[in-house]
Amino acid sequence: MTSSAHLKVGLWLALWVSFFAPSLSHGQASSTPVIGYYSFQAPAGVSLWTCALTTRKEFQGISTGVTAAATSIVSQSAATWVPGAFSLHFLEVVEGPWAGLVLDIISNTGTTVTVQGNLGATGFNLGPNFRYAIRKHATLGKIFQGGAGLNQFDDSVVLLYADGSRRKFFYNGTAPGTIVADDFFTNRNDEIVYPGQGMLLNCSGPRTITFGGGEVCYVKDTPTKIPLYAGKVNFVGGMNPVVASDPLATVTAVEGSALASPALGLTDSNLSQYDDLISVYGRTGGVFTRQGTYFYDRARDTIVTTLGQTTAASLPHGTAFTIKPSGDRYLTQPAAVNGH
Repeated sequence: MTSSAHLKVGLWLALWVSFFAPSLSHGQASSTPVIGYYSFQAPAGVSLWTCALTTRKEFQGISTGVTAAATSIVSQSAATWVPGAFSLHFLEVVEGPWAGLVLDIISNTGTTVTVQGNLGATGFNLGPNFRYAIRKHATLGKIFQGGAGLNQFDDSVVLLYADGSRRKFFYNGTAPGTIVADDFFTNRNDEIVYPGQGMLLNCSGPRTITFGGGEVCYVKDTPTKIPLYAGKVNFVGGMNPVVASDPLATVTAVEGSALASPALGLTDSNLSQYDDLISVYGRTGGVFTRQGTYFYDRARDTIVTTLGQTTAASLPHGTAFTIKPSGDRYLTQPAAVNGH
């Protein structure tokens, strides 16, 4: 794979600090974020990628109460939110054993948010006072703003879902329905792409794709928990766009992580030994072939081949791979940069 993965951060960071730094409403101050954009070369044919950037935190603080049920209500007594303002947002736990957990926000009032998920003792057991952030979802329309390098109706993006289904989307070259369903008409700009969720690109020719530069331009400073669904193929990827010297501003970059590296989280996610199938695919020339199949070896706490041999295989940053687990679980990755 040829990867032009220089994260253009230096100037953006200076501008952000000087002019655009948003305040976190009624929450704890956060360290200065790292923002920017990066480009990569997608080959003709199919290849797996992930958008390793997220959106800004619109709120961060400690909850003042939780009403737990299948959908839970999180209270923030001093908040002055606009009711309904979080219609396309998620709540993210930022500390504790569930740090990185993403919960869709169903609705909000001035002082509460209702999320999909049981936060009580029979669920995630977060307690009444936990630290969290609220971010807007990254969507296909925001990630592929202006097409991001895709050819109109020639190139497609495929997402996988919890039930094992898949959907195909296209760039139609016009606003407001920039991203459309496979009927070439239905607006799917708001199709959610979760942190760490992989995407399959199918391009009719080589493309230079650029992620970032709009709302989805923040390097994640919190852990990421990526849900893995039992018996299903899951597209997943790392949330580190490019690792260079902090704050990711140099041109020289380490452009990948070993499969056993803590950066990918495969050895720190309680995977089932020799049950959860990890597959890495080639990208050269757009030939979608499996380069290797791997498992987690608990005794050695590492990733091994199907023959039980340790491996030096790595995954280029910005790319995705697949995991087919034997049970529902989460792949947990550390923050790409220090913060929160």
